[in-house]
Amino acid sequence: MDCTKLAEDGIPELRMEFNNEEDTYKFYNKYVFRMGFSVRKDYLNKDKDGVVTSRRYSCCKEGVKCKYEEHNHELHITQRAHMMPSQRKVSETQEFQTKISEDAGLSLKQSHELMGKEAGGMENVGYTREDLKRYLRTRRERSLKYGEAGSMLNYF
Repeated sequence: MDCTKLAEDGIPELRMEFNNEEDTYKFYNKYVFRMGFSVRKDYLNKDKDGVVTSRRYSCCKEGVKCKYEEHNHELHITQRAHMMPSQRKVSETQEFQTKISEDAGLSLKQSHELMGKEAGGMENVGYTREDLKRYLRTRRERSLKYGEAGSMLNYF
């Protein structure tokens, strides 16, 4: 299912089908963004061949099993919606700038503050320092995918 060509109201319904999990996540992310909350991936069902048959998404604050139009918690304001957990992203350009900052010897805090100054304020960066820390950890883990010993052997 092309999530750009959905019904005009874009409201999720039971038994909706999508071409792949990425399209599904994009659709729900767009919906919850408009509604003022954030989504998280709950559980996943697969058939015996490992093909995804269903996925449950939950409100990141509650994780309720039923869909409610009204929430029992405060929703995010529109101006801060881009900072909800499911909406925060480190862009490719920011990844590249982070790598350059790290190679230049800047600390994580200094790198994040530099990005904030370039973006015109920390609220315009689009991610938190914790997101940046997670990104760097993941990148370092990938660079050590062969393990420390394997990386040493590849080095020599």
